[in-house]
Amino acid sequence: MKHSNFKDLDLFILDGVEYRFASSEPEGIVVIATEPPHASRSISFSELEEMLRLPGFRYVPQGLARASAERDLDGLSEYFRDLPEDKQEVALWRHAFVEELQRYFDAGLAKRNEVSVALVLPAIIATVETRFRQQLSGLRKRAGRIVTSRTPPGAHSLLNWTRKYQKAGFNIMALVPCQRRRKTQPLGGAKVGHPCARL
Repeated sequence: MKHSNFKDLDLFILDGVEYRFASSEPEGIVVIATEPPHASRSISFSELEEMLRLPGFRYVPQGLARASAERDLDGLSEYFRDLPEDKQEVALWRHAFVEELQRYFDAGLAKRNEVSVALVLPAIIATVETRFRQQLSGLRKRAGRIVTSRTPPGAHSLLNWTRKYQKAGFNIMALVPCQRRRKTQPLGGAKVGHPCARL
């Protein structure tokens, strides 16, 4: 983590409290809580290095933009809610993988190339699959309920999903699977709208 690279939208999470980067000082940084009363806090560079090793600390580059997108996910956008349930499920499943990979990037445990991602992929798959199993076990069991097991992505696919997600401003619509369609135009040449394109 290069201290000189901090930007205004960077997010610091300390024991569950979110802070945004405010300024850089000669001996450290100043962060401000994102929730009222917006208390400020000074952190020396030596303290910051120690915090990186603590489980209750997380640094998220451009995290304020991402946090906003994740909050939108709770309510789910109008377009996302209108999608068929199977496409929503795939997008949410991809989102879990992308966010877990992003956590590795943020912690400096992986680089943005296939070789590096392939090395951490088994751990990412294990984490995501465990999380989904826990979610399923919390649901009331019903006779006839379909439980799907998806083939996890390879490093190439996961990197592609992550790049699309980031390029779309962390919008989950970028992770919606799009079926390849024949290159046909309706009468009049008008283009047919498609939910995957609504970013």
